Amino acid sequence: MQPCGSDRVREVAGGRILLYSRYPKPWQTRSAKTNTSPEHPGTALFWEEAIFEVVSAEAQQGGGVRYVLEPWRDEHAMRVTDRYDEESEAHRLAQHNAALRREKHRIAVKLSGFLAGHLPAAIQEELASELGLFAPNMTMMSVAGVLAVVVALILTIVHRYMNGEMILWHVVMAAYLLQESCYRLVRVFMHHRPTGSLIGILFYSMAYAAGWKRGMPPPTQEPKGNGIYIREEHEDTKLRDAFHLREPLVTLLPPDEQSRFAERFDYDYKKHSKPVAVLLLVFSLLGVFTSVRTIAAQPTGGAILSLLCAGGVALEQILRLHAFQHGPAGSVFGILARPMTRRLLG
Repeated sequence: MQPCGSDRVREVAGGRILLYSRYPKPWQTRSAKTNTSPEHPGTALFWEEAIFEVVSAEAQQGGGVRYVLEPWRDEHAMRVTDRYDEESEAHRLAQHNAALRREKHRIAVKLSGFLAGHLPAAIQEELASELGLFAPNMTMMSVAGVLAVVVALILTIVHRYMNGEMILWHVVMAAYLLQESCYRLVRVFMHHRPTGSLIGILFYSMAYAAGWKRGMPPPTQEPKGNGIYIREEHEDTKLRDAFHLREPLVTLLPPDEQSRFAERFDYDYKKHSKPVAVLLLVFSLLGVFTSVRTIAAQPTGGAILSLLCAGGVALEQILRLHAFQHGPAGSVFGILARPMTRRLLG
């Protein structure tokens, strides 16, 4: 059997093969039978014309891994399979190298988290997603560094004040940094979202504007999960939505205008006419009641006019409710409804 890449192979008795690799491969090993579970075979490895089972994997002192392979036994079902050839090995090597790079960058970002946490939230999310980190932790590390600066400024302010001196910019800087840090901490603890600092956003924006854009997202990009998607609706959909919003007002128009709406839209006067008429009737009866109470206490021209108007509206709604048995019926309030429904008919 010919090994692939930098692997080494040694055949032993019983058809066993010892495969030495300088990096681990994503293969499962055999699980031995226990009192509570049956034996589970390892990964079925297709190598040239043969099929092998990955029996065990052992880390070597000098680095690398030794795999023990045995010919596949027919009584076992293949649960996990893989190929061992030049193409598959090149892919596994690329994945291994990429994992090493990510781990290297992850350690670097962890060590420099007190700086990376000042970057805009979207960039922190991007770094965390690529390196397998938790973005809010980067913000908290950066806040810890800022709070250390705030403490140093406060000690300096107190020392100078005790000596009869006061530097205004120390006070302003300490107050601003403390306020900003508190806001960022609240964002992290309440919303579990990273938050950049003003200085970090400014420096990143200047670097982005200067042309250092190699794979860098724009500073104004919203973090993933924070953006708002607004779907662009077709004109016909917008028109129908506007109609359904104003449909109760259409019931107040004269019958001929209601019939035009029925021709263009899925309008049925029975859907809203009666509830709208009942609502107007209730409010008009309340108006009649309050007008009668006012007139009984002190008759005035305004109270009498209010009684006539409320009574007229109530009478109209009663007549409309009776007319709905035969078809649509308009209202005096159609004058007010017409301007809000006219554009729907073009």
